[in-house]
Amino acid sequence: MERWRGLKDLVQDAIDQGSTAVEQVHQQVARRTFDILEYVPPLAEPARRARLLQEAVIGGAYDAIRLVNRVVGAIAGAVMDAVEAAPPTSGTSSAEARAPSRAGASRGTDPRARSPG
Repeated sequence: MERWRGLKDLVQDAIDQGSTAVEQVHQQVARRTFDILEYVPPLAEPARRARLLQEAVIGGAYDAIRLVNRVVGAIAGAVMDAVEAAPPTSGTSSAEARAPSRAGASRGTDPRARSPG
């Protein structure tokens, strides 16, 4: 189970760090566009407001990615904890353990079997 936990942590860190790196590039590309627009006097003020909105939208999108990543990581960790805490099984599925044996059914000892007549 420790390998699975390590893999979960590795994937979670990669998504977190990767989304942060991509966000920085995304913000830089958007900044260049607004820098150019702000040199045009009639567009300077609308471009400044649009830049602020764009930065907030980009930041919010990547924040959402990181939040979902943390939630999924927490759920995966909880599932792993539950699997570790579960009692070991005897090797049969729960459906097999609940089902009557075929030998008992053929001898007529299955209480669910109908008696003739």
